Amino acid sequence: MQSAKRDSPVAGIVLMVAVLAAVPIYLLLRGDPDPSSGARSASRRGGDAALRGWIEVPEGFRPRPDDPIGTPRRWESSAVPLLDGRLRATVGPVHYTQAARRGFFSIDVEIVGERGSRVLSDLDMELDRVADDSAHRDAARVVSFDEDSRIVTFDLGRSVFRYQLPSDIEARIAAYSKGR
Repeated sequence: MQSAKRDSPVAGIVLMVAVLAAVPIYLLLRGDPDPSSGARSASRRGGDAALRGWIEVPEGFRPRPDDPIGTPRRWESSAVPLLDGRLRATVGPVHYTQAARRGFFSIDVEIVGERGSRVLSDLDMELDRVADDSAHRDAARVVSFDEDSRIVTFDLGRSVFRYQLPSDIEARIAAYSKGR
């Protein structure tokens, strides 16, 4: 009787299955690396990482799935500065530039730097979450910011979304401005 070689295809498949089975267990056990980031509140809503930091979303809300990379579209965005211009909240409808597909609405919070910006968090949603008249409003009419609690509120008419800035926001702003 001949023994199986260690580098046989069967051994590779067994190893791959073992690794793939271990990943969900690791993700479950590792927990939230930054408890102040809002991930715990997101986990109470089903653990959706896209909702990290969003402390209020409409009942039953699920972010719109991402489009494939390279999908041609145009974001008609408007922004309002936060924290003396070091952050900004941006809102607006997104239109596809080709095909007759219905667009969607996007909101985000970004760190602003000399070379551009870095998105802290964003949500894309179907247009039915937005009042007909708010889809084209200036961000200054849709976004409010409570500097004491560090909560950004997006009032879209039919839906209200609240984002809690992370507790380490000052360090993140400093790191981004230094190019890290």
